[in-house]
Amino acid sequence: MSCGGVRGEVVRDYLKDPTGWKKRLGYGQRWMVEAFFSGFKRLFGEVVHAKRFEVMVKEIELKVWVYNLMLGLGEVSALSAVRGVSNQMIMLPSNGGRRDL
Repeated sequence: MSCGGVRGEVVRDYLKDPTGWKKRLGYGQRWMVEAFFSGFKRLFGEVVHAKRFEVMVKEIELKVWVYNLMLGLGEVSALSAVRGVSNQMIMLPSNGGRRDL
């Protein structure tokens, strides 16, 4: 019994070079994002208290900023965390260390 179609192509590609296949597709990277959000939600909960969207974004940025300071990582934008950017540091615009809500 053999696999056909797209699944068959993926299986054959994997079987030719499992290590290369994993590296090319970024397989096994999800755990980093899951670990970030797990710790983040344990500390801050799953609720955003702001009512307006603009203020929601600022609240989340502030929480990410504080969380990263606690971890010693510096500032990383909330968007980069959501997109799963793990190896890049994206700096938020400097506001003198102040985050206005």
